[in-house]
Amino acid sequence: MHLSRITKKLFQAMIAWPFYIFGLLIPRSKDIWVFGAWFGNRYADSPRYVFEFVTEQLPGIRAVWLSRNKKLIRSLRAAGRPAYGINSLMGFWHCARAGAVFVNTGYADVNRYALKGAVRIQFWHGIPLKKIHYDDEKNLFVTSSPVLKILQQLSLRLFPFLKEEWDLIISTSPAMTGRLLTAFHTTREKISETGSPRTDVILKPTYTREQVLQGVTEGKKIILYAPTHRNLGSGRVDLFSGFPHSAAAEVLQKTDAVFLIKMHYYHEENHSLPGVIQSAAGRVQLLTSDSALDINLILPFVDILITDYSSVYFDFLVLNRPIIFAPFDLKQYLKDDRELYEAYESATPGPKCADWESVFRVIEEYAKGEDLFERERRLARERWYSHLDTDACKRVVGRTQKLLGFLFADGEN
Repeated sequence: MHLSRITKKLFQAMIAWPFYIFGLLIPRSKDIWVFGAWFGNRYADSPRYVFEFVTEQLPGIRAVWLSRNKKLIRSLRAAGRPAYGINSLMGFWHCARAGAVFVNTGYADVNRYALKGAVRIQFWHGIPLKKIHYDDEKNLFVTSSPVLKILQQLSLRLFPFLKEEWDLIISTSPAMTGRLLTAFHTTREKISETGSPRTDVILKPTYTREQVLQGVTEGKKIILYAPTHRNLGSGRVDLFSGFPHSAAAEVLQKTDAVFLIKMHYYHEENHSLPGVIQSAAGRVQLLTSDSALDINLILPFVDILITDYSSVYFDFLVLNRPIIFAPFDLKQYLKDDRELYEAYESATPGPKCADWESVFRVIEEYAKGEDLFERERRLARERWYSHLDTDACKRVVGRTQKLLGFLFADGEN
C-alpha cells in the first residue's frame, strides 16, 4: 500500500471518527439484517441470493440492501425491497441498528463506520484459485516497507473500523476452508461449511433462459467466455489478439452455437474487442451489467465455459459440463498480477489452450461428444463441494440466527 493511499485513508478516517462513536451508542436489533456486494456497486452474488431468501421466507426480518448505485436503489424500491445509499443517513442508521451484516468483498460493501457489534458475515466471491488477502503478497494488504507497516498498525489502532473482522466466513468444503484460514487470518470456529448460495441459483435457476439471455435464440448451444480481471481493472485489456474470425464463424455455424463474452465488471469499459462482436453473423455477443443479469444466473444455461484464472469455473463445476481453459498470458499473469494457490495445470480439470485457434478446435471436439475430462471435473467437484443441493441459503440463515441467539441471549431487541 502506497503512502499516498494510507494518508488518504487516515484523512477519511479522521472525518468519519465521530460517526463511528455515534454508531456505538445505537442499540442493535436481531431482526434487522443488512446486505451489500461488490463495493456497493452491484446487486449480485451470494448476498443478493440470501437477501432475496430472507425477504421471501422470513417476514419477521427486515432485510435491507445498501448500494452506491442510485439506479439500483430505485429499482429495488420499486420492487418493494428496502434499499438505501451506503453513505446516506438511512444507510448509516440501518448498519448501526443491524444485528447481522452480509458482504462478499469487505466493509466497503456497506457502511464501514457502523458495523461494530453486528454479526459480520463474509461470503467472499467464489472459491479462490488466485491468492487472496493476506496470502497474496502482491495485494494492498501486504507491504515490506517498515514505515508503511508502522503507519498501517497505527491507523488500525486509532480507527478500529479500518480493520475488517468477521464473525462468520462461508465455505463450501474443507479444501476451501484451508485457504480461508490463512487468507483471512482467522480461526476454524469462524468458518462454516454451509455451501455457497451461488450453488442454489445455479442448480435451481430462479429465472428463465429468455429472461437471462434476451435475444439469444432458444435451442442454440451457449458458449460463455468469462475471463478474470487484470491489475484490479487498471489499463486496457486485450485478450482477443489472434481471434480467428473465419474459423470461429465456421465452428459456431457448424455447432449451432452462440459465443457470449462476459468481461469482468472491472473491464466492461476498458477492454479491447476489435471486430470480434461484429464477426460470425451475430453469433458473438458481449454481455454487460446493463444487458444481462449476474453471471451465476447465466451459468445454468451455459453448455461450455471458457475461462482463464477466474473462480467462475469452480461455480460451473457443480453442473459437470465442459470447461475450456485459456491461460493465454499465464507467465505474465503470475509475474505481474496474482499468484495461484496451486499449479495451474493440476488445478484446472479441462484442456488448456494457448491461443484462440486451439479453443475453437476443442469446441468442435466437445460438439462431437468427445469429453475426456468428465472424471476430472467430477473429482474436482467432490473436492470443492461438501453440499450439492439448493439449501445453502437456508443453512447460512440458520447459522446466522444461531450467532444472533448468543448475541441477544439476554433478551435484548
